[in-house]
Amino acid sequence: MDLFVRYFVELPLPVAAVDHGLDRIPREWLVGMATVAHVRAESLLLEAGIDLNARIGGSVVDLAMAAPVRAGSTTRRPMTWSAVGAGCIFPILRGDLEVGSLGHQSAQLAVSGGYHPPCDNLPAEDRGTALRAGEAALKEFLDRLALAVTVLTREAPIGPPALAVARR
Repeated sequence: MDLFVRYFVELPLPVAAVDHGLDRIPREWLVGMATVAHVRAESLLLEAGIDLNARIGGSVVDLAMAAPVRAGSTTRRPMTWSAVGAGCIFPILRGDLEVGSLGHQSAQLAVSGGYHPPCDNLPAEDRGTALRAGEAALKEFLDRLALAVTVLTREAPIGPPALAVARR
């Protein structure tokens, strides 16, 4: 069961700078950001009492992002983030990372798509909680991504600026 999720942030940077920053982010940073976000979603689901069918703890996240496609003032990068572990591979999110213009000096960075909660046979009464956990994961991921883009457009980084460290 996929749930539609969307989250966006506004950046005080031109679209070209955001696109350039995204192109410079190493794949391992993206995977680290997605992993932290996935752990956040799993934690929220566990806290709500939703059975994750023993998937937590062994899950590793993989993130695949296709080449950018430009259309007008928007750049779209199709992406899939999947949980890999315990002999299973399943998509958690299949959607698009988008950069759109909000004027000459600002841009919107957004992720939208279908979110599949990391649990099977979710009862109807738990779907709202699963949707909120997915939105929280998306927010975690995109906030970290926005930070990385901002740092990469301002200076040459030595390493990821606290991107793979879970918040406590």
